[in-house]
Amino acid sequence: MSYRDCELNPELACYLLTVMRKAFQKNGVSVPKFFEISNINELAKIKEMKAPIIVKPTDRSGSRSITKIEDLNDVEKLKKAINEAIEVSFEKKAIVEEYIDGEEFSAEGITYKGKHTLLTITRKQTTGAPHFIETGHTEPAELSYEMQEKVKKEVFAGLNSLKIENSASHAEFKITPEGEVKIIEIGARMGGDCIGSDLVQISTGYDFLKMVIDVALGNAPDFTKVTEPKKAVIKFIFTQTDVEELEKVKAVLLPFSYQYVLDANTAKVLELLFPVNLTEIHKLKDFDWVRLGDMVKYSQGRKLDLFVDLCQFFGIDTSKV
Repeated sequence: MSYRDCELNPELACYLLTVMRKAFQKNGVSVPKFFEISNINELAKIKEMKAPIIVKPTDRSGSRSITKIEDLNDVEKLKKAINEAIEVSFEKKAIVEEYIDGEEFSAEGITYKGKHTLLTITRKQTTGAPHFIETGHTEPAELSYEMQEKVKKEVFAGLNSLKIENSASHAEFKITPEGEVKIIEIGARMGGDCIGSDLVQISTGYDFLKMVIDVALGNAPDFTKVTEPKKAVIKFIFTQTDVEELEKVKAVLLPFSYQYVLDANTAKVLELLFPVNLTEIHKLKDFDWVRLGDMVKYSQGRKLDLFVDLCQFFGIDTSKV
């Protein structure tokens, strides 16, 4: 598949990272330096890069097989990272890019007939190097007006370069210590990890899901606020320490809180009383790590609701909860 092929099919440019980056470069969007690699015998190309670098698949998501390499002379670590990225890639290719220092964010938006609207910006928390697995998100990101305008300019340029006309969008980017906005990638979709399904509506008041459906049906998105905007935070539960933290939060917030779970199969909301029996959780092997669950909390004044979404990420037997 050539770059020209994907110019004629912009949806593919949102799927293949190298194609996406070429489209960005062609249109002057600020992105990391990069090149594509398909086997470990192409290590000579890497010697032309400056450390540190990032190695990842060209066509996957969810932090799969992303590795930061500090020492380009560590050939074994390089080979391992490249092999892992190629192995999980659908097209069996990896991308090697310069590491961009800075905080990680994503921009959540909707596009209708080529007009882009930025709904909110998400601040991301990760495990950091070497794999940068996402551990939580916060909305809104509370950036200055000037920085939000910088973000909007780069993101909208990225959307235009990918020829996105009618779609939700999830643009991942970094802000460097010097205040530069560097686009990492853009998906013509809502953000995962409950960003699109929950956080956007909580933090903005907009019914994002309805917007996406309306645009898909050829109708203009409705920007009526259906709820009062609140700060939204999601934290993913990976370890027993995280479980213990959740228990502490539940104890503090009990007088002001309610909790529910979603059945992953029926999407039925099951209202629960504290405490949830965490021993009933079945762990799910997800990507290269095990996520035990996640919690979303949002607040306004003293009223604080705690949303613990357990069934969505692993098959909990709700009859035992």
